[in-house]
Formats: sequence, C-alpha cells, structure tokens
Amino acid sequence: IGNNNVYVIVCFAGTFLRPFDNEGFLMTNFYWRQRLLKGRLTLLAGLLDATDYVDAWALTSQWTGFLNFAFSNGSQAMYVPPEAALGVAITAYLNDHFYLTGSISDAGANPREPWKSFESFFANTDFYKSIEAGYVSSSDHFILDNIHLTYWHSDGSEVTNAEAGWGLLFSGSWFLGGRFLPFFRAGYAENGGTVLSRSISAGMGYQPVAKGSVLGIGFNWGAPNESTFKTDLREQYIIEVYYRAQFSTRLAVTPDMQMVINPALNTSVSTLFLWGLRARLSL
Repeated sequence: IGNNNVYVIVCFAGTFLRPFDNEGFLMTNFYWRQRLLKGRLTLLAGLLDATDYVDAWALTSQWTGFLNFAFSNGSQAMYVPPEAALGVAITAYLNDHFYLTGSISDAGANPREPWKSFESFFANTDFYKSIEAGYVSSSDHFILDNIHLTYWHSDGSEVTNAEAGWGLLFSGSWFLGGRFLPFFRAGYAENGGTVLSRSISAGMGYQPVAKGSVLGIGFNWGAPNESTFKTDLREQYIIEVYYRAQFSTRLAVTPDMQMVINPALNTSVSTLFLWGLRARLSL
C-alpha cells in the first residue's frame, strides 16, 4: 500500500526495494550543471532528483550500498519529492572545508509526465525546499568525509497525497585508514508525509582494498510518523548486512540480509527476515 512517498512492504513501515518496482518507464533527472569560481560554486537547474544533492552520503545508493531506505537520504524522516521535479540547487564552498547547499523544487512532480512539472511548479506553488551546511576534509572527498546538518520543508502535494511538513537531518561519516567508513545519521520530521518522525542509524562500511569489495553493516531505530499512518504504531528496529563482491571493475554481486525487529504494522510477529541478491554490470 503506498504512494510516491510511503511504501509498506511485508508489514513494516518503510521500503527496502525502491529501484525494483512495476512503475514502468520514469524519468529521474534532466538538468544543466554549471561550475563557477574554479569549482567553488555549482549550479543544477532542470528536472532534478533531490536524492542527488540533499543529505547525500557514501553508502546511500541502492544500486551499490544499503537497500533499506532507513539508510538512504533522509533516513525516512524526510519528504522526498518525486523524481524529475523542476527546480534549482546551488552548492557553494565557503572555504576548503565548509559548504552550503540550497534548493527549491516542485513538491508534486510526476516522473511519468515530467514536462508537466513546468506547469505545476508555477501553477500550484507546492515547493520542496532544503538548506544544508556541511564540513568535509576536501571537495575531492565530499562523499566520504562529510558531516552535515540539513533542514527541509515541504508545502505538501495532492499528487503524492502528502501534507505540509518540515524536518532536520544530521549525517556524519569519515573514511578512516583507507578501509573503514563509520557513520551516524539521525532525522526528525514534523508531519510532511514521511514514513518516520524520528530516526537514528549507525554502522560501518569496510573496504579492505581500494575500489574492491565492500562489507556494509547498519542498524536503525525508527518511530513511525503518526500523521502519516493516522495511528500510534510501535517503534521498530532494522539491521542490514550486505557484501558487495567486486569480481571486476564492471561486475559486482551483492547478497543482502535485513532483519526487522518489532515491525510496526504487524504486531503478531516480533521479527522479520528479508534476503536479497543483486548483480550489477556497468558498461
């Protein structure tokens, strides 16, 4: 049961297989990127996917990292506007370590009809806005060594049946010794159609050889958003472990295990196990 924001899979609050669905052909993004001031200022304008620039971190990709959205952008405590949303995002480096990112986009785009976002952006004035302040070791290690705080606000949208809301996100990850990537992430949401109103995640990525295989372990605690589910649900816990076996520079195979403790939408069971296997061939 769900819409573009909330997916309820096997009776727990959340989703764990977003890239694999039956939604058919969708546009994700179509934008112009311009770098200025020797790379210190970057502008994105066009049809955007907010997960490309809001609360981004190293293991967020469901193609190569964690599958469960509790470990993705926003930790499921952020309204994620549909893909191919008309908007603008700007990132500016204040010095070699501190950066600011601000964005505004259509909160109710339809990725099946992406060009209609030009109409809805100006007609409905339902916007998704974000501002992020972060610290990095250097711009070259932006995705690995990154500590940031993000504020988001959504006007809501009839397209996604999401009400207005706002939230705060924290993310910290740092690549240690060229092998270890510990992370800590947290989120708070006030309405906004999010899956969780409070979320805390922690874990570790381990890569023994540069550009080689990766072991990922993550733990999440989440409190479902009462305004989304219209009822008081129990808190749930998620543990995910995956191993991305990099057989070559182009081929990776990733077995994955997820354990859901106290699934919020099924009080008759205490634990659920989910098993997965991914293969990725890049050409």
